[in-house]
This record gives sequence, structure tokens and C-alpha cells, in this order.
Amino acid sequence: MASEVRALVQRSAEAAKAIKNLISTRSAQVEQGVELVSRTSSALDGIVTRVGQIDGAISGIATRAFNQSSGLGEVNKALGQMNNAVQQSTAMMGETSAAVHALRGEIKALNGALRLQTLAHSRAGPSALTRPPSVGHRLSGRLPWLGPKAMQDMSRIRREHVLAASSTRWSGG
Repeated sequence: MASEVRALVQRSAEAAKAIKNLISTRSAQVEQGVELVSRTSSALDGIVTRVGQIDGAISGIATRAFNQSSGLGEVNKALGQMNNAVQQSTAMMGETSAAVHALRGEIKALNGALRLQTLAHSRAGPSALTRPPSVGHRLSGRLPWLGPKAMQDMSRIRREHVLAASSTRWSGG
């Protein structure tokens, strides 16, 4: 029996060594796991910090985009006002052009009437003038003598100018 006890003690000692090795191995593995958990926790803390930084950057971008949008709205409004001013200016230019055109017509009619009056005064002679000589009268001395046919033509032209001036005045154009 002593040999059986020795064999049992020897097997118990070998089992104890095996258990001790298993415990050592498991203890080392647990320490490695704790180290991995610690590193993972640090990495997660870093990720949380970076997410906070990214969130701040995105908020800044959103704020700048909103400000740019507001600025573009103001620019668009200013462009609309400028467009209205250009349209009003264009309309005023059109009205001015029409007024100038109408005035040109009236000036032509008045020039024609002045020429006719000057011709009539030159034909009637200096005694027909009741006022001081005008530019038209001074020019009339340079015109050749006109016969009855020319006087009839001038009278017809004068009537046409007067009619044109009065129709321009009444039509507004």
C-alpha cells in the first residue's frame, strides 16, 4: 500500500503542478485581458474626444453656411433692387428719347415756319418788319429772289409743317 500511496501522492503532486501551471497561464491571460480592456477604454475615450471635435467643426460649418446663405440672400435682394433701378432708368431713357424725338419734330416744324416767315419778310421787303431784324431776316438777304411758283411751294410747305407740328403735339409722339 505504500506504493499505492506514493503513486497517489505523486499523481496529486503532478495534478497540483498542472493546476498551478493552468492558474499561472490563466492569470497571465487575465492580466493581458485587463491590459487590452485598459487600452480599449483609452482608445474609446480618444474616439469620444475626436467625435466631440468633429461635432464642433460641423457646428462651425453649419453656422458659416447659414451666414453665407443670409449674405447671399442680401446680395440677391440688392441685385433685385439694382435690376429695378436699371428698369426704371431704361424706362426713363425711353421716355426721354420719345420726348427728344417729339422736340426734334417740333424744332423742324418751327425751323420750317421760321424759314417761311423769313422768306415772306424778304419778299415783302424791309418795311414789312415790325420788330428788330432776327437771324432769319439777316439770312434772308442771302437768298435769291423767289418767284410766285416758289412762294406757292413755300406756302404749301409751311402748311404741311404746321399740320405736322400740331399732329405731333396732339398725338404725344
